[in-house]
Amino acid sequence: MNPDDDAWTIVAAGDQGEEQWRPMFPSIRDVREILSQLENAEQPVDMDAIKGDFKYFDGLASLDFPPLYALADFESLSGDFMHCLDEPEDDGVPGGSFNQSRLFVETHRVQAVEAEFERFLGHLRSLACLRSLLEYLGKEGPTAAKLS
Repeated sequence: MNPDDDAWTIVAAGDQGEEQWRPMFPSIRDVREILSQLENAEQPVDMDAIKGDFKYFDGLASLDFPPLYALADFESLSGDFMHCLDEPEDDGVPGGSFNQSRLFVETHRVQAVEAEFERFLGHLRSLACLRSLLEYLGKEGPTAAKLS
C-alpha cells in the first residue's frame, strides 16, 4: 500500500521491528520508546496515571501491553496515523527478506500531532513511577542530554 504522498508524511520506516524514525518526529519516537518498555518498569504500571488527563491518549489502555510496542498500535490510538506492512519481495535468499513497515501521519496534522506527543512526553518525564525506566533509557538523568 502506498499512501498519497501529499496527504501522508512518513514518520518511521524500515524492516519490521527495526524501523528508523524521521528526525522531525523526536517526541513520537521517545513516547513510543518509553511506553513500549513499560513492562521493564520497576513499579507496577497504572495506565490511568500514565495517560493522565491527555485526551489524545485515551486509547492507550485498550492497546495490548505494552502500548505502542507495535507500530500498528498508532492506528488504534489515533486516526491521524496509518501503518503499512508490506510483504518482502522474493530476493532469492532464504531468510534474507523482511516485512517492510512504514508509519505515516496525516500531513495536515503533523505539527498538531507532534505537539500532542511533546506535551505527553513532558508528562511521562514527570512521573515518579517511571523515573528509573527513564534513566535506563537515557531519557532522564545525567545521560539524557547526550542521548536525546
